[in-house]
Amino acid sequence: MPWRVINKTTGKTVVARLTIAAGYWSRLIGLQFRRELPPEAGMLLFPCNSVHTCFVRFPLDVVFLDDAGTVLAVRGNLRPWRLAMGPRKCVAVLELRAGSVDFGPADVLRIEGDNESGSIPPKLAAFLQG
Repeated sequence: MPWRVINKTTGKTVVARLTIAAGYWSRLIGLQFRRELPPEAGMLLFPCNSVHTCFVRFPLDVVFLDDAGTVLAVRGNLRPWRLAMGPRKCVAVLELRAGSVDFGPADVLRIEGDNESGSIPPKLAAFLQG
């Protein structure tokens, strides 16, 4: 996958292989029914301000982001069959393998990679590549 997420505050790679769920069906399905999420992988749901873990077989770390890519909140170790609501200004949610978040509120995340494939929605590119 050509996309990765970088913590602009620290310069560390947060996600080496990012999947973007920006359409209705891709957001609806999300990580449901998958056996696992590899340590270096993650899914960004956009637009999104809450998540559920129904039919997700493993716990997740959930990161709530505002429209500038700033981390608003982190919900660690969200187990299957749970619901998590983001703060008021949340516009995107980053789902990661449980225990992989080593950052917190006020850190700024950015997507890096090329957009030659056209796989990233233009408004999302402006949202996290700025």
